[in-house]
Amino acid sequence: MQLLANSCNQFGVDLFRRFGATRPEENVFFSPLSVSMVLTLARAGARGRTAREMDRVLHFGNLPEDSVHSEMGALFRTLTYTVDDAEAGDIRRRIVDLRRENEELTRKIEKPEFGRGDFDELMLRHLQVVDELKRIVPRVDPYDLNLATGLFGARSCPFRPEFVKRLTESHATTVDGECDFEAGLESERHRINQWVERNTGGRITGLLGPGSLDPLTRLLLVSAVYFRGDWRHPFPEADTRKRMFRSAVGGVRTPMMSTRHEARYAAFNPDGTVFETPRTVVKGEHPVRGGYPPPGGWQVLEKVYRGGKLSMLFVLPGAVDGLPGLERGLDSETLTTWTAALETRTVDVTVPRLRIDATVSLEGPLKAMGMASAFEPPGDVSGADFSAMSESSDPMNQFYIASIAHRALVEVNEQGTEAAAAAAALFLAAACTGERVDFVPEFRADHPFLFLIRHRATGAVLFLGRVYKPST
Repeated sequence: MQLLANSCNQFGVDLFRRFGATRPEENVFFSPLSVSMVLTLARAGARGRTAREMDRVLHFGNLPEDSVHSEMGALFRTLTYTVDDAEAGDIRRRIVDLRRENEELTRKIEKPEFGRGDFDELMLRHLQVVDELKRIVPRVDPYDLNLATGLFGARSCPFRPEFVKRLTESHATTVDGECDFEAGLESERHRINQWVERNTGGRITGLLGPGSLDPLTRLLLVSAVYFRGDWRHPFPEADTRKRMFRSAVGGVRTPMMSTRHEARYAAFNPDGTVFETPRTVVKGEHPVRGGYPPPGGWQVLEKVYRGGKLSMLFVLPGAVDGLPGLERGLDSETLTTWTAALETRTVDVTVPRLRIDATVSLEGPLKAMGMASAFEPPGDVSGADFSAMSESSDPMNQFYIASIAHRALVEVNEQGTEAAAAAAALFLAAACTGERVDFVPEFRADHPFLFLIRHRATGAVLFLGRVYKPST
């Protein structure tokens, strides 16, 4: 599971650099986990050249295909319902069962094929399930984290049973093979958008825009990630002030949150070695002298959410224009090095309120990263090979990826964070002396920085972004 988490993180960093190169001095935010999820589903149906390209881009090269899917399933379970004790384990298993039942009830309600009496009975059970979830979730979950994957297939296309089995057993994928993309294009689009909205706490709406589906659509693979958590140590709202946020292209006044509390903190020299932040300084000495890394260095701060399992990592270069250089050296191993160096200490923290809503198309970056054949119509040596998906020999039921849409948003305030993301892959047919006092380092994010939301035990990165222009 750790190898898979590292693979997903490295893929996320690669994709982040692609986004950053095409969006200089702009905010970037996406979910590496959500994109990895939907591509892993597609990988289950890929063969030949297409499979090899996907393995390289996703960094699955050292993992047998069977273990990729079983390990991804294990990672999902670890992220969403880590069992702390016997009672909590029973409750969490009940939550999983109820969520699955709720999804099935909702699907039946949206596509009724029964009489009025059956409909009323389904609605009553649906309300009972929702009510029970509202009562029991707060008993075990200090935060809300939901991961979901879905397969929406055309009723005219016979999918291979082993492909569907792998998705349902390893990934707990919701499978709907009764979509009518030829006659009911807009109604199916609306229904898939509703699935995304339900699985992202209502935050991701309209992932598939009007006209995004095609009568030749045979399959959509969809993933959703939703997180809402409160800080273990909130920012006092009374201490939030409008302050200047500086960048290479100018400055803007924005609400900045401030507090002093215990956090995990580290600083690094320009060569990547750990800067030994002092614990004490001579009384009266200017705190900047010797307290922070030299120009070209950076600081890392981990701010933990309630429950202690998830955290936000802030990475702040020392220089206003230092972010591009920091991004060039970013990889999965670097993230591990940074987090390993963190130490708990009192820190003065100042960071901006954030709200980022980003929609991106992934086919261009993924092609550039080496996953080209998946996007080419099958039929020649350079075309897509997703032959493990469909049982049909009909060329109209041989697939390629036409597009991958991804949308992610995040809001960070004094109380905590809410973040959501969804991805949809559309398949078409075709030292000194003197009195000493404690040194309290200042982490002042008043210029461009990186941030990510991660699972602390596995290191899995759920969301990754950078801030060039905070909210005003």
